[in-house]
Amino acid sequence: MGTQLKNNFHHYEPCPNGCGNLKDVRAKQCRHCYHANRRIRQHRRPNQANPQPAKISREWMIQFAGLFMGEGTISLHPRNQGTSVGVKFSMSLRADDFALMDDIYEKLGGVVYTTCDAPRLNPVLRWCLTGLDDVEWLLRQLVASTIIPAKKLRDVKLCLEFIEWRKSVPYHFSPENRAIALSFVERLRSIRVFKVPDSQVVSVPLGSSDLSEGQTISSPGCPGQGT
Repeated sequence: MGTQLKNNFHHYEPCPNGCGNLKDVRAKQCRHCYHANRRIRQHRRPNQANPQPAKISREWMIQFAGLFMGEGTISLHPRNQGTSVGVKFSMSLRADDFALMDDIYEKLGGVVYTTCDAPRLNPVLRWCLTGLDDVEWLLRQLVASTIIPAKKLRDVKLCLEFIEWRKSVPYHFSPENRAIALSFVERLRSIRVFKVPDSQVVSVPLGSSDLSEGQTISSPGCPGQGT
C-alpha cells in the first residue's frame, strides 16, 4: 500500500493558484479551486425578458453578428416529450469574460449563468435568449447585419421560417402540426452535418508560372471567383 501511495504521489503537483493544495498533473487546478470557481457568480443574472433596441447601435449589432457567427448557436429543441418545439439563442464564453456577457445581457436580455462541464475545463458563462418575439427580432437583426456568406446564416433563416410558421398555427399542436414542427428540428440537424463541398482542382506543375495575368484558380463553391 505504501508503494502504491508513493507512486500515486508522483502524479500530483502544487496547484498553480497558490492555495497550497496538490492537483493532478493532468488538471489545471486542484479540486478545491475547481469547486470554488464553479460557484463563481453562478446564476448571476436573472431573466430579462426583452431586448432593448434603444441601447443598441448599428455598429454594436454588426459586431455582435460577427461574434454570434463564430461563438453562438440558434437551436430548435423538442419540449414536453415532443408535444411542442422551442427556439433558443445561446452563446458560451470563458467565465472570466464578464464584461462582454454583461454588455450582451444589458442590451439583449435573456439570462446569464455559470457552468462547468468537466473538472479540467475552465468555468463557462452561458447566455440564453428564448421567446418567439425576442428571438425573431434578433434573428432579423442578424440577417440585416451580416454581409459575409456565413454558413450559420442557414440556421438563422431556417429558424425564422419556423417562427413564422409557429405564429400561424394554434398554440396547442395538432398531430399534423406536431409532425411539421419536428420536421423543422430534423431539417436544422441535417444542414449542420459536415459535408465536403464539391470542388474542382486545377493542377499546376511545380515551379510553373503559366497563369496569365488576372487568372485565378477557382472552385464552384467559392462565389465571386472565376477563371
